[in-house]
Amino acid sequence: MLSLDTIERMIGEGKGHQIQKVMSVAATTTVYHVLDFTACTGKIYSRPILIKPNLGYITIDSYGVDSYTGGTAVTPNTLVGDTADTLAVVKTGVTPGTGSYNKREYFAGTKSTNQSSGSGIAMGDTVAKELSTEKPVIIKIVNSGTESIDYEFGIVWVES
Repeated sequence: MLSLDTIERMIGEGKGHQIQKVMSVAATTTVYHVLDFTACTGKIYSRPILIKPNLGYITIDSYGVDSYTGGTAVTPNTLVGDTADTLAVVKTGVTPGTGSYNKREYFAGTKSTNQSSGSGIAMGDTVAKELSTEKPVIIKIVNSGTESIDYEFGIVWVES
């Protein structure tokens, strides 16, 4: 585990990458995203993932899988400069394959009692965590409501 100060230093060295997008999940629908660091050669450290809906409630699961198929690539941005130089693969709309390792479950909504802000969720503590380069990680977003929900999806990571 790295301190956030170390993460900030690594970002300044050009090793930081970011996905920051507004995405949608239709009513009564599930969307799967993948964070795939298996082609990366160094260690990957992430700040907490941010998922914040614009209305209603969504449930979120994250877990490692053996494989996935399909999806649309989401291009990471660097935090220094213009072009992302990373072997990481981030996609939305994937179909997860077998496996469900290290499952974590979250709940986020605009009327949440989350102690930090009252809406959305930062998935994890406020410390950086090492992410697996052995298995892709699925982020499962479930909208059980009757309205389409837009949500902010954000992750910052560094590659050492």
